[in-house]
Amino acid sequence: MVIVPAQVFGGFQNAGNGKILQNYKGVDIAQIETGLGVPRLQGERGRTYGQLRAFAALIREGSWQQASIDTAIPDRVPLPKLDIRSVLRPLGPVAVFSTS
Repeated sequence: MVIVPAQVFGGFQNAGNGKILQNYKGVDIAQIETGLGVPRLQGERGRTYGQLRAFAALIREGSWQQASIDTAIPDRVPLPKLDIRSVLRPLGPVAVFSTS
């Protein structure tokens, strides 16, 4: 398993998002496929761009990992307490299928 550093992944997200705003051909195709007007589709594209930027910022910030350190207490009675460290790690790609 390859673990991509958060800064690299967050930067990748931001780099890819700029292309969404420049891709006017996608709006034309979406208009044909959905029957929605260009202003509505441009608004949806802007909303999606904002969500992806917020997601990239969350990845770079890192609080989603919920890192915690529970230090050891070797003198504890009746049994010593161990040093426990935990952090959330991504499992891999996840696909979500739903209707709106």
